[in-house]
Amino acid sequence: MGSKRAQKAKKRSKREARRQTRRARSDASGDQLAPFVVPSQETAAMNNPLIGYLVHDGVATMCDGDGCIIAGSRAKICQIRDRFGPRLSAMQIIQPAPFSDIWDGLQRGGAYCFDEEAYGRFLDPARRHGLPLTEEDFSDPGPLGMHFVRVQLFK
Repeated sequence: MGSKRAQKAKKRSKREARRQTRRARSDASGDQLAPFVVPSQETAAMNNPLIGYLVHDGVATMCDGDGCIIAGSRAKICQIRDRFGPRLSAMQIIQPAPFSDIWDGLQRGGAYCFDEEAYGRFLDPARRHGLPLTEEDFSDPGPLGMHFVRVQLFK
């Protein structure tokens, strides 16, 4: 297997080769600093805002029909889960849903159902990405007392 010194030297040379490859790519693209720039938390939050929360059990996600439900707060997603009854009680994992994750899911053909707070957060970044979304009226909670706006891309 070789000595530890030889293994470390091998790792070091591989790491240096990766760095040189990255530098060559950035030089070719004209973007000198891109691979080495770490965005600040403010910049990251502006480009990828937190839209809301979803709940799942590790395999399945809570959905309304075929749309994954995104609520504006942890408490609200728990309320929605509890309203769906005991069949969803095993769904205990609450996960943040940033815009980038939702956008990726939409581009893959997924559908999302937003409550009022989450939809309000989703509107601006979605419009910047070219979605022609309109303001919604959430005054009528519907027959089940829950109003969701379903969003899906059609290609």
